[in-house]
Amino acid sequence: MERRLATILAADVVGYSRLMELDEERTYSALRVCRAVIERLIEIHGGRVFGGAGDSLIAEFVSPVEAVRAAFEVQHKLASMSFDLPEGQRMQYRIGINLGDVMIDREDLFGDGVNVAARLEALAEPGGICISGNVHECVDGELRFGFDDLGFRELKNIIRPIRVFQARLSTTAQAKLPSPPPSSNKPSIAVLPFENMSADPAQVYFSDGITEDIITELARFQQLLVIARHSSFHYRDKAADVLRIGRELNARYVVEGSVRRSGDRIRISAQLIDTVTGTHVWGERYDSKLTELFSVQDEVTKRIVAALAVRVEEEDWAKARRKPPDSMRAYDFWLRGKRSLDLYTHGGNLEARQLFEKALETDPDYSRAHAGLAVTYDRGGFYSAWDVDPKASLQKAEDHAKKAVSLDDTDPLPHVVLGWVHLGRREFDQAKAHLERAMAINPNDADTLAKSALVLAWSGEGAAVIDLAQAAIRLNPHFPSWYQCFLAGCHLCAGEYPEAVAIWERMPDATPETRAMLAAACVIVGRLEDARRHMAEFIRTYPQHFAGRPSARRVRRLFAFRHEADVDRLIQAMCTAGLPR
Repeated sequence: MERRLATILAADVVGYSRLMELDEERTYSALRVCRAVIERLIEIHGGRVFGGAGDSLIAEFVSPVEAVRAAFEVQHKLASMSFDLPEGQRMQYRIGINLGDVMIDREDLFGDGVNVAARLEALAEPGGICISGNVHECVDGELRFGFDDLGFRELKNIIRPIRVFQARLSTTAQAKLPSPPPSSNKPSIAVLPFENMSADPAQVYFSDGITEDIITELARFQQLLVIARHSSFHYRDKAADVLRIGRELNARYVVEGSVRRSGDRIRISAQLIDTVTGTHVWGERYDSKLTELFSVQDEVTKRIVAALAVRVEEEDWAKARRKPPDSMRAYDFWLRGKRSLDLYTHGGNLEARQLFEKALETDPDYSRAHAGLAVTYDRGGFYSAWDVDPKASLQKAEDHAKKAVSLDDTDPLPHVVLGWVHLGRREFDQAKAHLERAMAINPNDADTLAKSALVLAWSGEGAAVIDLAQAAIRLNPHFPSWYQCFLAGCHLCAGEYPEAVAIWERMPDATPETRAMLAAACVIVGRLEDARRHMAEFIRTYPQHFAGRPSARRVRRLFAFRHEADVDRLIQAMCTAGLPR
């Protein structure tokens, strides 16, 4: 028979038979109301009711933390409800919670794990909660609720003594119950301990170091909910049934891998698994020399972490595309809006704006949706033909960018967006400060590095930003085309014109300002015929993006370079290529 680990919640009405004897109809009516409330709260916290008769109820949770949260909310809610019952006939529940092994028979669960929960429920006071010691180990330090240790108790028909903790249901604790974590906007991921495949068992410290570094670095990505180390390391040296582990840890994705050292060589393998479908989303193997142990470890960790973050987002975006709009979360709307933004078109910008607005309708305090809206308005102000009032759009861009930063100062994306806004206003020092803050928060976010590189290049940081743009490409081998566009822009600002031309000419699509810079760079490297061809295309498409007719004065405003001499050089070259003065 199939078995698994489950958190079981058992609930029962105190003195139900006596209440039915006193007033059968009103007691049964109150029971139905209570049952509906309890089932709803269990569902909210990720549980499911699978059993119960009469006044009893038994539910299963994948997370002990959510089971205890649900129990506290049930008792708080029932205590505040007014039933049509005389004094002394108030309906109260006892609740017991246990984490244990269960047997599965279709939709039902059986075994000691269920039986212990039922015995704990019987120990609880009216309106109270009792939990087993193993549940307490999982929730201790994770919740603000207090528990009293009742010691080991002999429970009916249970062979071994069970350590029991009783919840302290103080008025203060009940007055402000903490809500579940806002995981609806974040896919959850757990990293299992990497297996030590080396001949020397003592090398487990190295595989553990890799695992811990990956967990730490993944936690920098604000769009991911990363399961804590102590939870994932619980599965060390156990057969990895990732579907079961996903249920138990409430993790949508699981990372597993191995480390093998042989002589002066090291091989690290990693794979990402969807715990709902069991499919392998991504897998990679890294081989390196072991000349500098910790630098190798750092480099491999960066590559794995960046690739994982990208793959999780790609997988979730694919799921969001298949969802009908009425079932999408704020996170799904943001993912789809981000993809529309990456089109760099007028239509894509409008679609992205609508999707980010829908995200804010779902979650008004979603920082990334505000950041996304800021980008759409910033582009609407830059491409003056895209929005009716470009000046108003630029102000909205600043407002939403600042709102995003105020909502989540620990997410690099809002800082990147606000840095772009400051760049457009030629506030170079402020732009640089926000970009440096973004990179300090998460140096492994490839998007952040690529965008920061171009902003810093326009701010006059020189050739050093080329390494930054190239690092972004190394971290994200499946980079979008705008990574290359930004890299070319960094070469241009560093005066490396042949390199800029070579990159831009390999790109199938180019933004209008990119085509103008390409024409200028071709003039500088002596390719006048190609320069005129690129400039002619820029002039032809100019009205689709910008108000008025193309001229040196109007085009000059597009380039927010710190040094005016750099702009002068570009504009002069563009005029040579055919830009009207």
